[in-house]
Amino acid sequence: MAQTFTPSDQATLARSTRKLLEDRYFTNLEILTHYEVHQPFEALEPQLEGMLRDAFRSKDVLIFNEFRSSQNPNTTLAEYVKDCRIFSGGRPVTNHFDWAEARYRLGKTPAGEPYVNFYIRKTLAGTDTQDKPFRFSNLVEYRVQFVHHSALRVFLDFRIAGMVRVDHIPDDAVPLPGKEELSAQRNVELPAVIDRLSDVIRRFANGRAIRLERFTYRNCGINDALSDRLAATLRAALPKNGLTLSDTAALRLRGDYAEEVNNLRIRFDLTDMGQGINVASGLNDELPLSWLASEKLTLRPEDFGKVESVRDTLKRLVAPQATPLQLELLTDRGRSGVEYWEGQSMKIQLRANRPCHVRLVYRLADGTQTILEEDFLVSPGKAGQLVTVAPGDQFVCAAPFGTEYLLAYASEEGFCPLPTRPDRRGYVREEGGYRIFVGSLQAMNEILTCRENKSAGLTEDWIQITTRSKKK
Repeated sequence: MAQTFTPSDQATLARSTRKLLEDRYFTNLEILTHYEVHQPFEALEPQLEGMLRDAFRSKDVLIFNEFRSSQNPNTTLAEYVKDCRIFSGGRPVTNHFDWAEARYRLGKTPAGEPYVNFYIRKTLAGTDTQDKPFRFSNLVEYRVQFVHHSALRVFLDFRIAGMVRVDHIPDDAVPLPGKEELSAQRNVELPAVIDRLSDVIRRFANGRAIRLERFTYRNCGINDALSDRLAATLRAALPKNGLTLSDTAALRLRGDYAEEVNNLRIRFDLTDMGQGINVASGLNDELPLSWLASEKLTLRPEDFGKVESVRDTLKRLVAPQATPLQLELLTDRGRSGVEYWEGQSMKIQLRANRPCHVRLVYRLADGTQTILEEDFLVSPGKAGQLVTVAPGDQFVCAAPFGTEYLLAYASEEGFCPLPTRPDRRGYVREEGGYRIFVGSLQAMNEILTCRENKSAGLTEDWIQITTRSKKK
């Protein structure tokens, strides 16, 4: 087979195969293993389907799976990703490929279809569900098929047709040609853009750990498939650029993205939360918007307009009060970029610096406003402490899905009783075992903050939450 191609053809085949594996498979595999722990497999499916579409001959191609027994080690890509997340408990898994020792050879199937067999050592490392480190190192053969138009002397449609573990590299496999030409041919891709941003962030972080928060469209706080992709790509790229990620770090990295003429502008802010100062800001606008279409990703979240309207109303109504009473709402997933998927449970906590009465409301994606707590008491002994709200109850994520809000109102003295008789201004009714406030967001804010002593200290807080369905 090798004799049918010129040395130049063989070099082109080797470079094209490496480009497929490095850009379309290895890079995306790294991203898939860096999605957040709490996200179900359904969150990964858009990325997974894109990789199957762009890099594989079909979704049924079998690949070597380190997590399966040696008697039956080959599975589909979807099964491999599931096994990886189960074994690691959803925590990040890193992949290393030894390019210096990589080799390739050409061949053809019994039906006469040409292929490239690519040999490289793959090392997989991470931490399992018992917090024990694991490391698998295997020599893997990647079979890549392609279409050869002999009349035009071009090679097209490179696709992965299989992967198997091998004990040794065949004697007739040869080293790869130089990669200079490959680098020059590459299109701009998200991982390359994030790598460049990571390098800038590393210089300003100055060796300090970073707390990564979600990047969302125009800082709207809505988590979607594009936000997922950015988060996973950042979690994969930052450690590779020498940065340490920690959920408790004082140095916070957050950002947003938006359209910039024909490109996607990704902007970041690096903030020292301990000192309350901005350490650095930066942006990159190299990625063309056409990349979104090729990845079947949407730039603007579907309910962006409605969410912005509600956020503007809340910012106006829940303005900082001149009172010594302070209240902080928390979920078991923090305050920023909070997300729950269908069937997952939410735990609510709060902290008040003084004894107080608290009212808690949950606003669903369809606008339904449910009273969770009418008069939750923070006793003198609990002031300044983190208190769990309704520890015996379960707040389970269910339809409707979308952008939702957890709101809290705290007063140093008792609230007025809630009206239960129908009133055009607003009232509370019983429905299916829940207490629902009927009325506008503004009316609810006015009625729920009514106090018997209007001079009593009052403060408010709210958290935006994204709830997501596992169904497509």
